[in-house]
Amino acid sequence: TIEVDYSVIELPTLALYTTFKTEYYVGDTLDITGGAVKYTVNGQDNFINLTSEMVYGFTSESAGNKTLTITYQGLSIQINYTVIEVPIPTLELYSSFKTSYYIGDNIDLTNGKLKYTNYGNEEYIDILPGMISGFHTVTAGNRKMVISYQSLHIQVDYSVTEIIEMLDNTFYKATSNGNLYNNLFIILDRTNHKFYALSPHYEIEDEITLREYYNAELIYYNAGYEVTENLVDGKMVVTAQRTYVGSLQIFTITPLDDSNSLTLQDQDGYVIRFEKYSKA
Repeated sequence: TIEVDYSVIELPTLALYTTFKTEYYVGDTLDITGGAVKYTVNGQDNFINLTSEMVYGFTSESAGNKTLTITYQGLSIQINYTVIEVPIPTLELYSSFKTSYYIGDNIDLTNGKLKYTNYGNEEYIDILPGMISGFHTVTAGNRKMVISYQSLHIQVDYSVTEIIEMLDNTFYKATSNGNLYNNLFIILDRTNHKFYALSPHYEIEDEITLREYYNAELIYYNAGYEVTENLVDGKMVVTAQRTYVGSLQIFTITPLDDSNSLTLQDQDGYVIRFEKYSKA
């Protein structure tokens, strides 16, 4: 029997110890931050941080599933990685704001927010006046405004409605409760912030006669009411008041469905309906 001494030689091995970034967008550069390999030789483990010189075959020119090679001390391992198309940023309206306006209104962006998504990250942005274009309330109609952020644009529908208001320098005649307010006319002078109630003691034959009576009243009495106006639900409500014989008189004039009809309510709650006077 012949005895032969021998020893088992363990071949060196190479394995990935800590991973690194393996998902990329088209055009990205290799990122091996945190990556390390374990190199084992003669039963001894050695841990080596990755360097770019150890990595071969990385490309991100096109999307797809790919493989790169890590080499150390003549040994190699292959690592799979993925390249995906660069996502297109998106912009959408996240929470709405006021989109119904009356002529002359300013834009109201209260509660308005955008959702901006880029590379999977979502950002919520308050809508600011500088982001808006195409908004105006000069005339009535249905329109679109544009909201812009980071070179992206979205359109938002909005509407502008005519304000219903008492016509300026126009006579209205009482058409209800006429037995109490017989031959009663009212007129608004917006230029001078005045309101007048006229009750001629003779029959008015036409608007020319009424205008003459009105002008005479202005010359001799100038007993107008001071006027303030407030927009309420699309209707311009006129408040007229004056002190007469030591008492405060207050009228509230509210348009109805259009500017041709309105109601007048006094401080005691008594209501009279008026119609635009158009007797030729």
